Amino acid sequence: MKIKTSCFALTQALFWIACFAGSGYAQVVTPSLDPTAPIVLPAAAGWKQMSTIGVSSFERTGSRDFNGSSVYEFQGTGYSGHFNFMMGEKLAVDAYAYGDSMTISKDTYLNGRVNLETNEARLSLTLSHEEFTIFGLGVQTITTKDHILELGLDSDETTTLNKTIPSLSLKIGDYFYLGGGMERIKESSSFMVGNSWANLVAGVALQMGSPESSMFRFEYSQSNSPKSVSSAKGGKKESVHLAETISRINAELKVKGLVLSISIKDRKRKVNLIHPVTGDKVEVDQTINSQLGVLLVPQEGAILGFIFHTDTRKELFEDKVEGFEIKLSYAF
Repeated sequence: MKIKTSCFALTQALFWIACFAGSGYAQVVTPSLDPTAPIVLPAAAGWKQMSTIGVSSFERTGSRDFNGSSVYEFQGTGYSGHFNFMMGEKLAVDAYAYGDSMTISKDTYLNGRVNLETNEARLSLTLSHEEFTIFGLGVQTITTKDHILELGLDSDETTTLNKTIPSLSLKIGDYFYLGGGMERIKESSSFMVGNSWANLVAGVALQMGSPESSMFRFEYSQSNSPKSVSSAKGGKKESVHLAETISRINAELKVKGLVLSISIKDRKRKVNLIHPVTGDKVEVDQTINSQLGVLLVPQEGAILGFIFHTDTRKELFEDKVEGFEIKLSYAF
């Protein structure tokens, strides 16, 4: 069975990055009450209240359905590691690394693209000013290996995204925070021409309580980027970044060291596809990532956490992936 695709299929591998490249989706303005979760914008790390170091391990399984039939079965494993160090009251450094691999059960590869491996590294520096302003600057690299079956290719290829991320977070009154920033992204690939674009990110957060007793945190953010196309040249294929909007929402409660959290990320991309079997027009490529977390987070000492992931994507096909993550860290 073959699924007809267009140049839009060249963007599909980033789906898996969105699904499992770290937990804690809404950390644009403030950090998660889970101090081990990776941030989105660097300035958010400046509000962290403890230094931590730790690792996590996860497993995931899922499938891809096309026209009512399962065409892929996914099974993956991965790891992440983090380090956050508060240098006095003004400076902080936050580092994060992630890697995964995917095993695919199939009769044959279908036209398009499927992710096999993802690796990520991130470093952020923050500077606080007058206890109500955080400036942040970060760099991030994401590399994927994907199997490509289209446009004359039938091979494993790599794609790398390099990001530079300036950001700002403001505390307004006792409970409210505002923040934003820009992800400046450059893409390189073994089979596509280079491309570049920018994601504009902004959010608002509410945080109440004390780390020694109980806390509540709620954050909503949105990021937007326009379509960016680089024409084929030098023997490499055209590169297309689709216009997309990402909404993130996160709610957390901490009581006597026990943290309960729920996070949702909704990514929508504008496409113009025709289903090859039904003839229906597909205009939105939507990915929804959700997670539930339960963690023990003392002020000092060992941190233990369990995260449950559910991720879905609908385009010409439908993907569903479920996963379980264990975290072990140390606060100092």
